[in-house]
Amino acid sequence: MSKTQKEGDFTKEDAYKNLNRVNEWLNNGDNKISFSLAFIGVLVGLFFSSYKLFNTFVESINILKYSIKNNIIDLFIAIIGLGFIFFSCRALLFLYNGLKAQINPDIYSGNNFDQGSKLFWESISKSEFQDFEETIIQIKEKELIKDINSQTFINSIICSKKFKSYNKGVESIKKAVILFFLYGILVLFS
Repeated sequence: MSKTQKEGDFTKEDAYKNLNRVNEWLNNGDNKISFSLAFIGVLVGLFFSSYKLFNTFVESINILKYSIKNNIIDLFIAIIGLGFIFFSCRALLFLYNGLKAQINPDIYSGNNFDQGSKLFWESISKSEFQDFEETIIQIKEKELIKDINSQTFINSIICSKKFKSYNKGVESIKKAVILFFLYGILVLFS
């Protein structure tokens, strides 16, 4: 701690540490979502590429069209197969929602944020380089700390939404995996 800094003073370095921590959470969420998307992609790929699994599903649906009463096992196979497809699609939608950019400046406009952030990539890209450089060179430390804190707050909101979508996607994956194994067992023993 420097001689001029009092204990309890919040510095620019502290603000950057907070922002970096939230950005690490965002990266962690993106990594988890990417892994989950790959996992459900493999599972769906197995379902549709396995001749026995997919053809049994199609045959069960076709048989059900003609006689539901005589084919309880085919009914279960069809329902479980449809459930698997439903929860797989649901997981994909939640996980995709977690990965996509979720920045809506209107949400943050009422929270005393500087709409012309000096740190936010979209604000930066809307300015000319000379204007941006001049703004950055002239920024006061107190303004910079406010801007960093605004970015930390916004990124925390994005991170929260990302993990909510991720958790919903994982719950759907769990259901899809259970249905996939039930389906596989029914197909093998029917």
